[in-house]
Amino acid sequence: TVVDKVSGNNDTSDFAQLLEESGFAQVLAEQGQYTVLAPTNEALAEGEVDVEAAKENRDKAQKVVQNHLYQGEISADEVTSSMGVEVQDTDESASNGVVYTVSQVVTR
Repeated sequence: TVVDKVSGNNDTSDFAQLLEESGFAQVLAEQGQYTVLAPTNEALAEGEVDVEAAKENRDKAQKVVQNHLYQGEISADEVTSSMGVEVQDTDESASNGVVYTVSQVVTR
């Protein structure tokens, strides 16, 4: 699943923890097709996200995570062109969607 892909990547371990804390990991484990833009640990730190505080506060975790989740599959080209987000890793297909490792925090 997309959750397994995020959790299995050391570069996105902080985001994986936020997925769990936010409760979105349970939703993303269900059937459906999702696109997850998983920011690297470095991107979260540079994006001024207080990761430790968010790990301990569901509302804060949800605010960070929800900007990185999309229903349906979005191509890497579309992520880059329409969202202006640099995709670092494009080969993360999962049974219920796709995960792109990104080098910045997404804000909408």
